[in-house]
Amino acid sequence: MVNRVAITMYKRSLNWLMLISAKNNLFNLVKALVKIGADITTADKKSNTAVTFFAKNNNFAAVRYLSTIKPELLSHIGEFGETALTWFANHRNREALIFFNINNQNEFNTKNKDGNTAAAILVLDASEDCSILVELAEFNPNIIYQVTCFSNWSAEIPFWLAYRNDGVGVLELARIYPNILEMIDANGDSITSLLAENNNGEIVHRLAMINNEVLRQVHHNGYTPAIQLFFYGNYKAIVELAKIYPKVVLDLYMGVSVLALIAPKGEFNILLDLAKIIADRVDISHDYRVIEGAIESLSITNEELLILIGAGFKVSDKARALLENRGINLPI
Repeated sequence: MVNRVAITMYKRSLNWLMLISAKNNLFNLVKALVKIGADITTADKKSNTAVTFFAKNNNFAAVRYLSTIKPELLSHIGEFGETALTWFANHRNREALIFFNINNQNEFNTKNKDGNTAAAILVLDASEDCSILVELAEFNPNIIYQVTCFSNWSAEIPFWLAYRNDGVGVLELARIYPNILEMIDANGDSITSLLAENNNGEIVHRLAMINNEVLRQVHHNGYTPAIQLFFYGNYKAIVELAKIYPKVVLDLYMGVSVLALIAPKGEFNILLDLAKIIADRVDISHDYRVIEGAIESLSITNEELLILIGAGFKVSDKARALLENRGINLPI
């Protein structure tokens, strides 16, 4: 009886010493204690195991050693609601995350108390790039469909990248998994429409090069990417989109095409570039509002108006009268 009590007390002391050592990041001492019988599944009253403490201290070597004995400890939730892997995500420990993503994928997909996986945590901080996330996704496609939760908001990882306007991150993921461009969030928005809402014309253009169908996707406000970029005055981006999908010039806002919306802004070179791009590819002969709008812009000269008319834009009776007021008489 005495021996059993002594053994029990010995083991408790051993386990207690192991936890204290782990809390103080003493890996070699913990390793020695494990070799003489310390139980690494032991947790303190706050649910912290040795793995929990080492992960919190960002000690990859220690966690790797202990997880080879008990892999399930990687998904154990400790005092602060984090798993070992979500701790490494908070630390942005690339080496640890890539290692466990490859070798412990089941545990890697587990969530902390807030419902976030390690991968999901990587997208919460807008000040961080997502290069680690992209590396993880190459080995673990499930990552891109994991949901990131923050306050009352939740969405799949690619949408969080779009919300924070991390176009580079979206682009890198789309190159690996083009299907993400077809995903729709709870509001009915695509990743591309969210980036357009953030005026990220360059990335919208590069995503359209992967799949030009993204330019037909409509934001929950009813606008296509081209219309949203128009609102920002990002006309050069619209020109680049037209090179990929010329019909974007016909996208409508309240019944008015992108071309006609741009016309009153005095952007002669933009209008001419668009006319050259869409020549013989898009029928613009019916869009009389373009010339009417261009006439309204005092910054477009008479010579430039004639060039636009020669590019194929329709001249309405109203436009003829306006042109005559500017001294331009067109043959009937």
